[in-house]
Amino acid sequence: MKKNKLNINDLITWGFQFLKNLFHFGIFSGIGLTIDVIIFYVLVHILSWNVILSNIISAFTAVTFVFITSNRIIFKQSDFSYIKYVIYIIYQAAAILSFSFLIKLLINIFSLPPVMSKIIVVPFSFILNYFCTRYIVLFRTGCCRRSHGS
Repeated sequence: MKKNKLNINDLITWGFQFLKNLFHFGIFSGIGLTIDVIIFYVLVHILSWNVILSNIISAFTAVTFVFITSNRIIFKQSDFSYIKYVIYIIYQAAAILSFSFLIKLLINIFSLPPVMSKIIVVPFSFILNYFCTRYIVLFRTGCCRRSHGS
């Protein structure tokens, strides 16, 4: 039986691929945030729509963009799965609520300004979003394919 040895070149290659994917995810997440803010601004300030409805529409559009670009460009998946998309939307809704609660907790416990609390939470949210998105996109019949490096 052949033992798998840890090859330093494979580890370096994996590390670079991981950082590349994380960087691209950051770019697409930033574009998604820009889409979210622009749509929200237009709906609320120009069209005078309800804030809650506007936020739902703008956030839904943004997370859809991030899901599609992550699926196709970062994780190199050519197929689109509505089941994965619904799971991703449910995850995003839960994550947004959870991190909103954490922001409020930081404000209440440590008397931090809201923006500072948000800035503290964003890196944790970003990393969790990357790994959850990766898992959802690459999930195949009970296991996650590992051929894409990260």
